[in-house]
Amino acid sequence: MNEQRLNILAGTVTKLLHRKAYGPLKKILQKRHPAELAYFFKNLTPSDMKILFKYCGDKKNQSEVLAEVEDPTQVFLIKSLKVEESAGILDCMDNDDLVDILENLDEELREKILNLIEDSQQEKVEELMTYDPSTAGGIMSTSFLAFSTETTASRAIEYLHSSSEEYATTFYIYVLNNARKLVGVVSLRQLVTCSPDTPLKDLMNPEVISVPLSMDQEDVARIVGRYDFLAVPVIDDQNRLVGIITVDDVIDVIQEEATEDIFKLTSAGDDIMYFKENIFNRFKSRLSGLIFPFVSGIFLLYLLFWKISYFTGAGISLLLIFPFLLLTSNVTALQTSTLVIRGISMGKIEDREFHTILFKELVTTLIFGIIAFTLFFAVSFLHPFSAYFQQGAGIIDHIQLGITIPVAFVISTTLAVMLPALYKKIGLDPASAGVTKLYTVSHFLLVLFLIIYGYFLNNGQG
Repeated sequence: MNEQRLNILAGTVTKLLHRKAYGPLKKILQKRHPAELAYFFKNLTPSDMKILFKYCGDKKNQSEVLAEVEDPTQVFLIKSLKVEESAGILDCMDNDDLVDILENLDEELREKILNLIEDSQQEKVEELMTYDPSTAGGIMSTSFLAFSTETTASRAIEYLHSSSEEYATTFYIYVLNNARKLVGVVSLRQLVTCSPDTPLKDLMNPEVISVPLSMDQEDVARIVGRYDFLAVPVIDDQNRLVGIITVDDVIDVIQEEATEDIFKLTSAGDDIMYFKENIFNRFKSRLSGLIFPFVSGIFLLYLLFWKISYFTGAGISLLLIFPFLLLTSNVTALQTSTLVIRGISMGKIEDREFHTILFKELVTTLIFGIIAFTLFFAVSFLHPFSAYFQQGAGIIDHIQLGITIPVAFVISTTLAVMLPALYKKIGLDPASAGVTKLYTVSHFLLVLFLIIYGYFLNNGQG
């Protein structure tokens, strides 16, 4: 369903809630996909959310809706129910989705719900919760299809027919040896098109692409994207199959990582829930991103005022064009850093390629710098620009001023490549070398350059 029709339907659901027309509301909701039902919760009042969730169907359907709504809504809906009701709904969820929700609850409520969940599922959930949420172990599902090497195709199909369990995916059937080590994979198509008596060891592809429990979720997403898998198996350090990661989980990871990188890049906070967060929390999350540039800016002003004597006569033009240098160099730095950071995040840039990236970016920047220099040089002869040069100033004076533009571009571009590269080298997230840090260091170097350049200009005039 397209966005426009979904918005119209959401408006209808809201009106029915306000009119307490629960009969027509129930008829609309029972025909909708859980993802569409989750969409209806946006911008509803807490009381309307509780009513809407009540009419979302049986426990299984409610669990699917709960897995689709935003984190704050999940927590609110669970807390609005009795613990027994919440446990009954959560017990219907896939283990990986259940873990994600439980991690957002306070410890007391989490323990109460866990104690009410079936023992078999409780054990799996508690095991999953021991893994780092940002690793393969933290996002995997323990519901998968696996058979021994000697199992025949007919026996595997017979098991599929009789099994009541809902697996995370049935497109891949994993093959294990007697030690439960992963030795191969069979596609569902192979299974249903081969001779019934064929053992899986004769069908399987022994070259299985798998990921370890400790692999970062971003690297997992990269592997799934590279091979176009619908699911990837997760193994422990002894090559035993412990879970699988499906493509829908990978899509969530890609979205989450991209959002996280954007927020880090601008030091805007940690969460996209703009309308769900109070002003004080948003202020705290942005303070760390603003305080460093602010303090550094005060220091730079101090440097400028301390060495203001270097900006006299024709040199005063250096101060007058400083805002222009900052604006243009900031744009250059932002463009380059966005390309580099995103390239690193997507695995498109390796360590050995940074010098090539730097060279290409510097060439591009110098071309822009020469164009900007030429335009500025021509404009500098016009009034009122020319009025700030000493009487009798020649072409050399205009060149000395205009040359600051490509220099500013080179400084900002070099930092935009090298700062993320440095972060990656020391094991930090390159996105953390965001625009605030980049601009601060770039501005500091620009001020030092202007002070040194102004000093030499003054000496030349003396």
